[in-house]
Formats: sequence, C-alpha cells, structure tokens
Amino acid sequence: MNDIEGMTRQDTTTEPEPVRLEAVRSLVAEGSMDKAPLLLKAMSDSSEAVRREAMNGLSLFPADFVLPRLERLLRDGADANARNAAMETFPRYGSESTSYLLGLLRDEDAEIRDFASVMLGRIKDPDSVEGLIEALADRDENVRHGAAEALGKIGDPRAVDALTAALEDDFWVQYAAVTALGMIGDGRAVAPLLKLLDDEMLCQAAMTALGNVGDPSVVPVLAKMLLSPDPTLRNDAVASLVSIQDRMETHVHTDGHCLPSIKRALDKDELFQHLLRSLEDRDPMVRKNAVIALGWLRKSGAVGRLVQLLSDEELREYAVNSLVSMGGSTAMDLVRSMAGVDAETRLALIRCVDWIGEVKAIEALVPCLKDESRDARLRTIRAMAGALESESVEDALIEMLSDRDPAIRSALIETLSSSRSATLPSKLASLIASGDGPVKTSAIKVLGAVGGDEDLDIIEDSIKDEDESVRAAAFEAMGGSRSRTAPDGVYAKGIGDESPRVRKAAVEAIGSDASPATREKLGSLIKDRDPEIRMAAVEAMGRLGDPAFIERLIEAYATGGKPVKVKAIRALGNVWDRKSSKFLTGLLEEPDAEIKKEVLYALARIQDKRSAPGIIVALEDPDWWVRTAAIRALGLTGDSGMVGSLLSRLAIEEDEVIKKEIIVAVGRLGDERAVQSLLPHLHEENLKIEIINVIEKLGLGDLEYFYNFLKCSNNRLKCLLVEILGRIEGNEGARFLAMLLKDELDMARSRAAEALGRVGDERAIPALLAVQRNDVSENVRKEAARAIRKINERLKK
Repeated sequence: MNDIEGMTRQDTTTEPEPVRLEAVRSLVAEGSMDKAPLLLKAMSDSSEAVRREAMNGLSLFPADFVLPRLERLLRDGADANARNAAMETFPRYGSESTSYLLGLLRDEDAEIRDFASVMLGRIKDPDSVEGLIEALADRDENVRHGAAEALGKIGDPRAVDALTAALEDDFWVQYAAVTALGMIGDGRAVAPLLKLLDDEMLCQAAMTALGNVGDPSVVPVLAKMLLSPDPTLRNDAVASLVSIQDRMETHVHTDGHCLPSIKRALDKDELFQHLLRSLEDRDPMVRKNAVIALGWLRKSGAVGRLVQLLSDEELREYAVNSLVSMGGSTAMDLVRSMAGVDAETRLALIRCVDWIGEVKAIEALVPCLKDESRDARLRTIRAMAGALESESVEDALIEMLSDRDPAIRSALIETLSSSRSATLPSKLASLIASGDGPVKTSAIKVLGAVGGDEDLDIIEDSIKDEDESVRAAAFEAMGGSRSRTAPDGVYAKGIGDESPRVRKAAVEAIGSDASPATREKLGSLIKDRDPEIRMAAVEAMGRLGDPAFIERLIEAYATGGKPVKVKAIRALGNVWDRKSSKFLTGLLEEPDAEIKKEVLYALARIQDKRSAPGIIVALEDPDWWVRTAAIRALGLTGDSGMVGSLLSRLAIEEDEVIKKEIIVAVGRLGDERAVQSLLPHLHEENLKIEIINVIEKLGLGDLEYFYNFLKCSNNRLKCLLVEILGRIEGNEGARFLAMLLKDELDMARSRAAEALGRVGDERAIPALLAVQRNDVSENVRKEAARAIRKINERLKK
C-alpha cells in the first residue's frame, strides 16, 4: 500500500507492523504540520513501536499546536492506546506544558484532572506546586492521590504543610501523602509521620518515609519497632535505619561506622539472629539491608555468612564493605576462609584483606601470589603495597619478577617502585648482575624508582647490555629516576642506538635539563626512519618547550603523516612564542576538522591575544568540536574585544553545550558589560548555573537594568535574581532590595528581606519594619523580623 494515510489507520489496518512503522517514519521525516492528524491517528496503533515513533514526530511541533490535540486524545475514553500515548507526550514538552496541564487540573472531568496531576509529577516543574497543593482539596479521591504523588516527585518543601494535612484524608490519599513527605525529606514531616507508626495500615509506609527524611532523632522510636514480633516490621525498621545512616553519610564520612544510636538499637542478640536469618530472605532489599547492618555490628559470628555471600553477585560489594568495616580483628579469619572457595570469592577476600590493611594478614596472602587465577595474583600483588616493609613480602615479590606475564611484571614493578626499603636496591642490583631477560629489565625499572645516586651507575652500565630490552629498560629507568640525572653523553648514545626500541626509550627519558648537544640530536630525529621515534622526538620537543625547536616542529608538521602532524601541533602549543602561535593560527585554514580542533586546543594553551582574530573565523565552522574548541580558545586569549563576537554567536547558536562554553568564555574575558546581554538567557533553565557563575565573577554592572529585568521575570527566576542581588552587590544593592519588599510575589519579598539581613545595611530598617507590621504573609513578616535582628546585632559589634 503506497497511501501513507492508509498505513496509519487504527488497528483495522491489514498492513504488517514494519510497514506501518516505516509509514510513520516517513511522516516524521517530512516534518509537515499538515501531517499531524496522521501522526495523532498513529497514536492509537496497537504497536508500541509505531505509537512511540508517532510521539517522537509530534514532539517536534510547537507546544501550542500539539497540546490541544493531545487533550482531545486524553478525553477519548474508548481508546486506551491513544490516551496513554498522549500522557507520555505531554511531559516531553517539560515546563512548556505546565500552564496547560494546570488548566486541566481544574477541568470538570475528574479523570482528566487525575491525568493532569500524574503528568505534572513526571515533569517536576516547581511552578506547578501551588496548583497541585490546591488539588489536594479536590473532591475526587484519585485526583488528591495523584496530586500528593506528584508533589513528592517534585520534592518542593512548600508542599509539606498541605501534605501533612492530607494525612487526615482517606487511606488512598494518606498513603500517597506519607510517601511524598518521605521523598521531600523535610524535617517538619517527622512529628506527623511518627504518629502514624501506631496505624496498622500506614506503619510500614511511615517507617520508610522517616528513613528517607533521615532525621537521627527518630532512631529511638524505630528501635522499638525492631522488637516487634512481626519480622516484616523488623525488616522495615532496619531499612529505615539504613536510609537514615545513608543520608548521614552524604554529609559526614563515617569510615564504615554507623551512628551510635543506630548501633545501640541493633546490638541485641535477638536482632543479630534476626539479621542472620534475613540473609536468606527472598526480598533482595531485605538481604542487602541485613548485610549492611551486620557490618555495623562487627560481630565475628557474622563473618562466615558474609564470606558465603561474596559469591552472590548482587550482594558481593555490600558484603565486602561490611567485612572491611569489621576491621583488623577479622583480617586473619578472612585469610583462613580462602580454602576451598571459588575464584570470585577468593578475589573478593583478597580485596577485603587489602582494604583492611592489617600487615600480618597481608603477609599471610603470600601463597596467593601463586594462585591459579591471574586476577587473584594481580590483586594480591597490589595488596602487598600495604606490607612492603615486611621482608617476606619483599622477597616474594622479587621472586615473581621472573614471571613471563607482562601484566604481572607491570603490577610488580608498580608495587615495588613505591617501596622505601633500605635493602631493596641491593637485592635488585644482584638480580641485574646475575639475571637475564624479563628479570633484569624489571629489576632495572624498579631500581630507577627506588635507588639512590650510588645505584644510577648500575643502570648506566646496563645501556651496554647486548639485550635491547635491557638497554631500553635502562633508559626508561633513567627517565623515571628520582636520583641524579645521567651524564649527557648517555642520552647521546641512546639516541644513536641501532635499536628503534632503545632510541625511543632514550628520547622519552630526556628531561628538561637536557644539554644543548642533546637538544640538537633530538631535533635531528624528526627525520628518523622509524615513525614512532619521530613522534617521540616531537613529543619530547613539546615537553621541553624550547622556542629553538619551532622550525623543527614546523618541518615535522610539513613532512609527517597525520599522527605526526597532531603531535607537532600539540608540541607547538607548549612553546609560548609568537612564531608558534602565528604558524598555528595559519593552520586554521586546513580543511581537516581534527587538525583545526588540535590547533585550537594548542592556541588555548598559548593564550596569545594576537591569535584571537584568526580564531574568530572558526566560530562559524560546521564541525561541533571545532566550534567548541574555538570558543574555549577565545575565552583564554584574554582579549575582551572578543566578547561581542561570542555574544553574537550565543544569540544564534542552538546547541546547549556550545552555549554553555560561550558563557564560560565570556566570564573568562572579564567584560562586565556582557552581563546585561547574558541576563535574558537566564530564562533558559539549562544555562542558569553558568550565567550565575559569570554574574558572580563580573558583578551586576547596571543595577537599574538588572532591577527592571528582575521585575519582569517569572516567579521562579525572580526569586533566584533576588538572591543574586543580595549576594553580589552588598550595600550597593540594598536600595533595590528594599524596593523589592513591595513586590507582588510573597517569595520575592521574603528573599529580599533575608538578603537585606545578610547585607546588614541599617538604612533598610525602616522598610523592613513596615513589612514586619503590615505584610499580608506571615512568612514574609517573620523574615523581616529576622533581618532586623541581624542588622541590629551587626550594629552592636
């Protein structure tokens, strides 16, 4: 069937799903609002994929066009598919649909009001809070339930009082209100929630909510619930205690401990046995909470059961944390538990011992260095870093340097290189003298990290070794040595070595103190026959940052392939010289987007104002990465004359990430006149943080303009701007804050009063007194009184 409209008929269509889906995709690709009726019709399709494609297409059209049509679908009680699709599409418009849905929240049809409350909860727009609070008094129970759920999802503390009042409603609304109060997490909900613990129907929900609020003061009450004969109530009380502790840990680092009051509540033999039984519960959350609580109790009787749970993928990390929190007294028990367990459990036990850090237990892990599992051997080597002062550990690690696995040797080198043992260098020197192959190369690398002046001679002697891997390791060791620098002739010899591997290692070892002769030899390597060495030489020149290398790097760019070109650009970015920035700016005419991007990153490091005119051209580049890099580079040039170009780009740019980069760049350039141009973009919710940061950095500039902009803003933005005014301008902004005490918005008046108290300007007292006496809002009157007290306290000082 070629007729697209025919393909999008309701379920009566005889066309298979792939054909209907392709038809809808064609409509979406066409992007014409004339085809909207067909997309709306496809919202009724029996296929979820077809409906979702139709939703995607409709979401591309303006809200004022689509929302009334979605409303008609909501009212079609005979078509559940279309209704559900409409309810999914409304939230895609975010805050654009808030006012429309608030209108539906007052509809005559209770079902429509219920739908509106559900969708407002999905959108989570704070501007819908007042309307949803009103809906808590709706005559329909389902609407009240939906409003309570939505307020919980939004999480705005303004709803707490209304939700508390809803606790007197019928059970269906009560339950939603209890859950919502927990989601909001405001301490004012604690007292009313505690009263519900005696309610058989709401007790569990109230305990969960109290846990989400996270107020430690309720722990003694929950402790009583732990003694309930009902194991389900006990588990719910444990879950609430875990939630309270979790909330505490977002503010205080507890090192695996819990609040003393929580430990006292749990530390009873009967509860300990209950927690052990809970490890067998079918509910995974019950098992998880039991594992966490057992870790807090730190009883040795739980170790065996927790070790068994290390084989449970879902609970393994919780069991590891609990075992670690039990501390050093448990470490040897964990080592003894390794016999007969599977590889995953053994690996987890090694981690536990490592994190506990008990030296004797780490020493006892030495047999695990020969474990059949490669992962276990690697984890054991890393654990040994906690006991390097032990000679038995040191000897075991040295013995393993003969291992043929490169990953094992790499881990050994890393671990031993952190040692401060006085005996290790001499043991390594013996290995270098008597060993061969991997043993010798590994020992040289470790000696470079741990040795002293007297050991560098041994490393230097190794550059004469017949084995190229040994010679390369010697140069690697010299490059990473914390001791004295090798003589200049050593590097010259390495650069001239017949082995590309050695030449590369020698180049990479060259440090910032390289002599002129070494630098000259380094420059000659851009013509080396090995491309890796050419790239290593270019990188080394960039590390040194010597302007004398500019010509060599330009030559490397001109003669090399793309990888060398990229390395040369990065190296030139480390040479802070006009000649370097001039050459790089010229490369912005290259057609390759990756080259232009690298050039812009390099110019950002050089920060040369004179490169700004060349960078501006890249603002129009079609490549996203190039435009982003150009904006960042302009912001770092320090040329405030570029602000106008950046703001012009902000006005036409559609990409949100690039807009943020522009705002950050404008802030770096430091022109306070830019603030006036940025303010209108505060209406774009996702740019708010970046703009506020710039305002705080640059100041408000024209306060009159700012005040007028504030007065015309929507309620949420107005409150935000009042806070900015009080935080940034200090006494200079007090006059405007005082004027805002007459604003029509209660929250704006309240925040203006609070800001005046923070500013502390005594000239604001008359205006605050008038508000304290006459304002219609009790909250505003209280805030004004607090502000007056703060100002008076400051005057007394």
